[in-house]
Amino acid sequence: MSGKYALIIGNSEYTDPGLAQLAAPGKDADHLARVLKDQNICAFDDVKILLNEPDYILRQAIEDFFDQKKPDDLILFYFSGHGVRDDLGSLYLAVKNTTRSRLKSTAIKSDFIREAMDQSRSKRVILILDC
Repeated sequence: MSGKYALIIGNSEYTDPGLAQLAAPGKDADHLARVLKDQNICAFDDVKILLNEPDYILRQAIEDFFDQKKPDDLILFYFSGHGVRDDLGSLYLAVKNTTRSRLKSTAIKSDFIREAMDQSRSKRVILILDC
């Protein structure tokens, strides 16, 4: 039996003064979660929300989320917050402890998410980046 799972990440608070504080990500995350959980609309089996967490917590949550899924499972990954590009054009998702001068070690590179998606057994994956 297949399931429907969502991981929703919102980030509105940043320690780096070069990253503006945001108002919408927490509200966006809550609204999306409500729609996904609604039995009359999407009826997702499990919806996990993470707000304003550091990179190491989110990396583990992302890896755990894409792991151990079945081929017929529907999985949705959503991120709301700042996206930052490095000098080579690579996209990073900025999180609470992101330092713009240290993106590799304090932000989540989009390649990390792509690799986790590629390694998932699920063939039904939705990715939404609101950054």
